[in-house]
Amino acid sequence: MLELRQGLAYPKGSSEPFSGKAIYHGNMCDVTRTVEYKDGLRHGRYSEYWGGEWNYQEDCRFNYERGVLHGAIRQWNEVGILQFKGACDRGKPHGTCVRLYDSGLKQGRVTYDHGVFVSDLVLWYPSGRKRAEVSIDPDTQTGTYSLWKEDGTLEASGRVADGMLIDSPDKKRIEDLDGRGYFQPRY
Repeated sequence: MLELRQGLAYPKGSSEPFSGKAIYHGNMCDVTRTVEYKDGLRHGRYSEYWGGEWNYQEDCRFNYERGVLHGAIRQWNEVGILQFKGACDRGKPHGTCVRLYDSGLKQGRVTYDHGVFVSDLVLWYPSGRKRAEVSIDPDTQTGTYSLWKEDGTLEASGRVADGMLIDSPDKKRIEDLDGRGYFQPRY
């Protein structure tokens, strides 16, 4: 059993930070988690599996480097369909992140450079129709947005600055367009 003290994992009752693989088992229908540690920090592969000890359907897989997310990130639903793929570089989203519906169609796509938007953010409805598009200049973090209704008609469009939809009546942040954080994996 591990316990956290000042941000480090220790074996219960030990004064030495833990290094090795820890396996946490949930109940039969819970998630089983494997975490690798080095000198008390998450370091190496982190995996979760649906179904506890019986199913072992992988839920998510990513890596830590000295306690910080680093490398490829993958997440699946409880029946094994890929739901998210992306990457982090030293704890910040980096590269193209894609969220998928159970059907395999894209829910959304965005590209980051060390946590900064560098390309268009695009969201789709389950039907495959475009839901939103935000274009941002990576140097100025300004741009434009368009939102569509599910029938394909334009709902709103306007300017973007500092992550906000400036001309939006409710002044939404880009991250709140869908209310689900499509581009932030669970970690």
